Amino acid sequence: MMPNPNTESLATLRGSLSAMPRWEHLIRRHEIGLRCYGHTRDETFAQAALAWTALIVEPGRVQPQSAIDLECRSSASSMLLIDWLQLLKTEILVRNRLFCAFDVHITGQHLHAMAWGESLDVARHSPAADLHTVRVEAARLVSSGGAGWTAECVVHL
Repeated sequence: MMPNPNTESLATLRGSLSAMPRWEHLIRRHEIGLRCYGHTRDETFAQAALAWTALIVEPGRVQPQSAIDLECRSSASSMLLIDWLQLLKTEILVRNRLFCAFDVHITGQHLHAMAWGESLDVARHSPAADLHTVRVEAARLVSSGGAGWTAECVVHL
C-alpha cells in the first residue's frame, strides 16, 4: 500500500515520525489502511494488534486486567498478519474482550502471543466499530534490513 496524498492520517501516530514502534490508520472512503512499524517482526505484529484494537476503541481505555494465550500459523508472513488480525477479531467477538498490550513471538510462520485486556464495557469503552463485517486483505510485511520492519494491510468496513 503506497502513501496516498489524498489520505487523511488519523491522529493515531504513536510518537514522532522517526520513532519506533508505532502504528497509524490511513482513512480512505470505506476502508482503513493499517501501517505499523517495529524494530523486529514481533514488535511490528504487536503494533498491528494495537492498531486493530484502535479501530474499535482507544487502546488507553482498556485495562490490562488479565492475559490470554494466543497462537496462529500461516504459510507466509503476509498471511500470518491477516491470520493474526482475524484471530484477534474472533477473540473480541467470541470472548467479548478488548486488548491493550501484546507480547508477540514469531518463529518461522508460527505466532505465539500473550494479550492483556479486559471484558468489553460498552458504556466505558464506547466501541466505534462493529467487527462482524470487517475483513482484512492486501497484507504486506517488509524488512528494512537493520532499520526495522513495516507491516501494512487494508481493512474493509
